[in-house]
Order: sequence, then structure tokens, then C-alpha cells
Amino acid sequence: MSFRLSKNNDFVGVQPIRHWTDSKIRCHLFTCVAAMTYLRRLELKLASSGIVRTAEDIMADMKHLHSILSFQKGARLPSRRLETPSKTQAEVLSVFGCQIDESGVLQPVVV
Repeated sequence: MSFRLSKNNDFVGVQPIRHWTDSKIRCHLFTCVAAMTYLRRLELKLASSGIVRTAEDIMADMKHLHSILSFQKGARLPSRRLETPSKTQAEVLSVFGCQIDESGVLQPVVV
């Protein structure tokens, strides 16, 4: 599965390598391997929470969760507002310690 993802240009495609120096090729390959490792850790973290899905499915689902940055009156920092997530998007967000409050602001889960 991971080898197939390494050939998928939408995720961590290794080919073609358009770098000519050894250091840039090594950097490119390191980035690809780091991305594959990150995707696998994502799958494992979700599986340990009872959500058995592939990284490809999760990324396709989360791609449709749109957000904007907005400034509240008098605030110095923006807050990220999200559209209402689907059930599966909300599950993924909760596994990573986030929730969306009623006004659409992404909040860390306080335990």
C-alpha cells in the first residue's frame, strides 16, 4: 500500500525527480519518505481510536472541509472558522484533539 502511495503524485510521488544536484535529490527523497511516514502515523493514530481508514480516504474527505481566517472586532489575532464538518471529518478532528464550536471556530479540546 505504501509503495503504491509513493507512486501517486497527489500524495508523495517520487517520480519524476527534476533536481540535478545530489543534495537536492536527497532532500526530495527525504521529504517523500517523511510524508509517507506521516501518512502511516496518521492511519495508526486513527486506527487506535477505532477509525480504520486509509490516509488516502482521510485526505480526500478532509480536503472538502473549507476554512477562512477572520478577525473579531478588537482582536489582534485571527481565528480560523470552518464550515460544519461531516460526521467523519468531526471524528478525525476529535482524534487529533480539536473540535469546532457552534460559531465555526476550531478549538483545542480541553480535558
